[in-house]
Amino acid sequence: MTARTLVQGWYGYASFVITPITVLMNIVRRSRVANLAPPQAPPAGASRQPMDPGPPLLARPMAIIGLLIPVTLAVILIALAATSNG
Repeated sequence: MTARTLVQGWYGYASFVITPITVLMNIVRRSRVANLAPPQAPPAGASRQPMDPGPPLLARPMAIIGLLIPVTLAVILIALAATSNG
């Protein structure tokens, strides 16, 4: 969901402020979950295997694209500011 937020979360004035906060909150919460002990089998019998968490966030193409959106916008704004002042 963090990768999806990085792609879809930049399209609005409030979202441009809320998206980085949401991503940072997700990263903090993810570190708390990563520190939990591995799942234990229930004593009453067999259970299914835990789901695969998938690749790390920065190894997902959607996350890379999502990070390029604000970086590209920042570069454009800096270039516009530089050309208007000089």
